[in-house]
Amino acid sequence: LSSLGCNASLLIQSNPTILTYVPDDITYGFQFLQTMMGNPSPAFLAQLCDANPALLLQGIDGGLQEREVERALGSAGSAAYDANKKVAVDSASVLKRLKGL
Repeated sequence: LSSLGCNASLLIQSNPTILTYVPDDITYGFQFLQTMMGNPSPAFLAQLCDANPALLLQGIDGGLQEREVERALGSAGSAAYDANKKVAVDSASVLKRLKGL
């Protein structure tokens, strides 16, 4: 939290659940929040989070949701790629057999 410019003790005192998140999720959530707010300076965003700790928690939750969607889409994309690859290989095999006739 301190590395983000936030007042760690203030945030923890006002909402101890912040301690349940791993540091990488907090950093990602801060960056997610920054993007969603139109890229204010990190110092300004840290001040906003100090004034309203729930804001940082919303950013962390949003970041976690974004990562989950990326994982799901990545898995779906890999499955679609594998299926298309199989169709292409099967089609090529059919064409080779037809040309051989």
